[in-house]
This record gives sequence, C-alpha cells and structure tokens, in this order.
Amino acid sequence: MVAAEDTRAAKILLGHVDSLGSLTRPRKLISYFEATKPDVPTRSCTRLQAGQSVAVISEAGMPGVSDPAPT
Repeated sequence: MVAAEDTRAAKILLGHVDSLGSLTRPRKLISYFEATKPDVPTRSCTRLQAGQSVAVISEAGMPGVSDPAPT
C-alpha cells in the first residue's frame, strides 16, 4: 500500500517506477491528507501486522515524523 498526500503527483512518480517493469509489484494507492488521517494509520497498522509493506509519499518534508508548518 502507498499512502500519498497528493495521489495525482504520486501516480506520476510511481509511473516512473513502473517503467522498471518486473522489478516492481502491484500496489494500492490511497489518499493520505488531513481529512483521512484518522483512518489511514489504522489501515496501515493492520497491513503491517499482516506482514505487508506500507509506504508514505509526502509533498514536502516528513509530516509523518515532524511537520513544522502551523496548523
């Protein structure tokens, strides 16, 4: 699963990764922004506990760790 703040930008980025062909695996792309934040960590933890991989694509910085922007 790939959680992205901007799925449109993530699709472009992942399109470049997909050009590698058989090196990449199929993935589920989900939206991860302010309105979806309560649900996404729960789903991510469930997948991690099941032994699956989860990636986060942010627009800038590392908001999953520290977001210096005012809220």
